[in-house]
Amino acid sequence: MSSNLNVPEALKQLRPYLTLAGQLDQKNEVCIAYYCRLYSVQKGMETNKSAPDCKKFLIQLMDLLEALKKKYPNEESIHSEIVGQACVEKYAIRIFDKADEDDRQARFTKNLVKQFYSAGLLFDILNCFGELSEDLVVKKQYAKRKAMYLNKCFQTGETPIPGPLVGDNFREGFDFEESKQNNEQEFPPHQNIHADQPGPSPTKTNLENFEDQAAGSLPVEVVQKAQKLCKYAQSALQYDDVSTAIKNLEECLVLLKK
Repeated sequence: MSSNLNVPEALKQLRPYLTLAGQLDQKNEVCIAYYCRLYSVQKGMETNKSAPDCKKFLIQLMDLLEALKKKYPNEESIHSEIVGQACVEKYAIRIFDKADEDDRQARFTKNLVKQFYSAGLLFDILNCFGELSEDLVVKKQYAKRKAMYLNKCFQTGETPIPGPLVGDNFREGFDFEESKQNNEQEFPPHQNIHADQPGPSPTKTNLENFEDQAAGSLPVEVVQKAQKLCKYAQSALQYDDVSTAIKNLEECLVLLKK
């Protein structure tokens, strides 16, 4: 179901998600397009629901969602959030994995930029269902930064480097449609952080030993938060996102020193 709704300027950050919804309509991806619009409603309500043009637009978008439910009474994925979440997550990961594979094989095309960009938007949309897991957060950040990097390469004529981003400044919040770049993030050169190193116990990782030592002298809630930060760092390293790993580990150290 297509929509000709005009997005108010105050809600322009919703345009990429609604553009994606329209593209998914053309592919008959009913469930994914539905949640693109639902996420847009949620974000719009958080951003500006009081201005007359914004209020009118959001009401029209909600009416469209209700119309979709009536049009597809047997589409379980739009009537059940549990099924819908599984559907969107599976689709997002499939798009991301395909883009990541093409990138690592140096199959650089403008469609690859679009794939990474769309994957980043789809991971955003999963916030409809609650907080993202650390693995999905890492994938989302990586997809958005890759889209920005590849787009920059196409604009400047630079030959892209396959695989993880290294040795340059990248910004999250990149708008592929308008080539906007926000929130600077740095990616230092890749380090061999996965190399085997001797630990205090042959049966435990350094992270597990750190958690055991911390647990003996700190409040439970502090230990749990520290463990979560360590796991975020560990997940970031899976994509060679060294800066994010360092940031999480530094936060962990600050927390433990209090």
